[in-house]
Amino acid sequence: SFILEGSKEVPAHKLLLSRCPYFSAMFSYDMKEKKMEKISLENVSFPIFLLVLRYLYTDDCSITLEVRSFFKLLFIRIQWSCLRLLTYLELTG
Repeated sequence: SFILEGSKEVPAHKLLLSRCPYFSAMFSYDMKEKKMEKISLENVSFPIFLLVLRYLYTDDCSITLEVRSFFKLLFIRIQWSCLRLLTYLELTG
């Protein structure tokens, strides 16, 4: 599970999140998060994390993003090195 915005808990499978290099490194190497059941994410909002999660699970966001949300999602893509998400954003933007 991931904790966002201090208290919002989101269950997620580590294996599917590992499609993103950021999470793959987090769960593959000897990092403290590898053994944690609940991981707090500080630099991402709840709705943006749900969009990233939806994309990692389905390869689709199927949404219309406001400009502000688009840039937040783009920031997460850069921070987490999720190249597949950038490709999706380029194709749908």
